[in-house]
Amino acid sequence: MNWKLYLDDIRTPKDPTYVISRTINDAQNLVLTCGVPGFISFDHDLGMDNEGNLLPTGYDFAKWLVEMDMDGYIDIPRDFFFTVHSANPVGAKNIQVYLNQYLFIKEYNQKIPLAKIDPKIHERLKEINAELKALEEKFYPIAIRLDAVLQDELHRNVDGMDCYDLNLEIQCYNADEDSEPLCVLHEGLDGISTKWDREFFIGDGINHNVSNPENNPMKGEHHCWLYHCLYDHTHLSWEEVASIQTFWVEIKTLRQYV
Repeated sequence: MNWKLYLDDIRTPKDPTYVISRTINDAQNLVLTCGVPGFISFDHDLGMDNEGNLLPTGYDFAKWLVEMDMDGYIDIPRDFFFTVHSANPVGAKNIQVYLNQYLFIKEYNQKIPLAKIDPKIHERLKEINAELKALEEKFYPIAIRLDAVLQDELHRNVDGMDCYDLNLEIQCYNADEDSEPLCVLHEGLDGISTKWDREFFIGDGINHNVSNPENNPMKGEHHCWLYHCLYDHTHLSWEEVASIQTFWVEIKTLRQYV
């Protein structure tokens, strides 16, 4: 079924051929019932619940689509296209970068089977997983503390604050730190200090290892969320992932006012 989805909690598109969804739950149910639409127009900020907590965002919906596609529950078509109409520049960029990276991988993934990679490279991959797990453990409580402050300002309407974004950005460099990063991981953290409906996030303690074949040497390893994103949501080959020497981490906040 070729259809178009418009995800937004307030706006109504001028194009009457869109199917409108006001919440992520509605959008997920539509996808599970009708299949993946050929086109999606994303909003990022989708409002708050009755208790004043931020609801899951369009970025969360994008991550859900990717995870469901990787696990084989849905199939994002080859001619899939999307746009982001959000007025939130940071949130819009997160959706665009995340989906574009995954669609590139889905179409052009050149990774060779891990079973054929040098054991030394595999050992380095294990070290990177451990390094990213340590980063998650370090920045998870920081993110909760910062988000709690932003939530408080939002609820008290400090200076007319209308909404905010809290984002973790991890730049991954090889030995040449003066060059461009090999890739950049983005993780939306707004709402992490309150009731969260997100399935996967930093510090969640879940094993994100999706290795299935019996001969895959990764089978049985525990992968943190960021390591999973690094090898499964980027264009990097295993050798490029193993070449990473440095992670530069930034937590960025954006307050929007009315």
